[in-house]
Amino acid sequence: MKSVFVLTLTMLGAIIGVTLFAEIGPVFGFRHMEGSSAIFGFLFGLPVGTVVFGLSAYRYARHLDRRGLGRAVIYIWLVTILLAVSGVVYELWRTSDYLSSNRTAASIQFEISVPDGTSLTGPDAISISMESPKETRSASLGQVTPASGGAAEGLIRGYIDLYRVTPERVIKAKIGNVIHEFRLELPARPRRQSEFGEWKPADRGPVPKARIRYKYWLMN
Repeated sequence: MKSVFVLTLTMLGAIIGVTLFAEIGPVFGFRHMEGSSAIFGFLFGLPVGTVVFGLSAYRYARHLDRRGLGRAVIYIWLVTILLAVSGVVYELWRTSDYLSSNRTAASIQFEISVPDGTSLTGPDAISISMESPKETRSASLGQVTPASGGAAEGLIRGYIDLYRVTPERVIKAKIGNVIHEFRLELPARPRRQSEFGEWKPADRGPVPKARIRYKYWLMN
């Protein structure tokens, strides 16, 4: 019975250790969204929880008789079940506003057309991000084509990863010393778009205004 008690409490410690360390992972730079916080929980929380609870269970077991050990095992299993159910409910609540149930990223692929004469060169010439009440994401830039060869406008291509559900999304493009703002006309949970939409002028910025078009897809 003592071995059952020690094993049961050690398993509970392992579960608690993994859960706690996974939750505090972002404090140490391990993000929830990419799953790195879960890896952090297994690497550090599992051994810590196992050792702490295992040693405590071994020391405590020496002071209990058989009946006391039996009751303790029952109580531990009840607590374990309660924690598991609470964890599932909490996780469902925490991920209810994610675009994907497994918290993978969705992406907006965009093209921004800027007027002729706009400088698109230099290390700090272009900085683009998406802002919403729930998240701020930097864009990954692709091909940048300055206006040349008869083209009246330069073109900036890139994409932005999204995770959270919200109807309010704004792309802010700092190009040179000017900031252009584009309000995305997407619902809180957009449907996949395989083709670019129509060109739309910036909602805020200098004249002549930059234009944007974009498409959306969810990566499962």
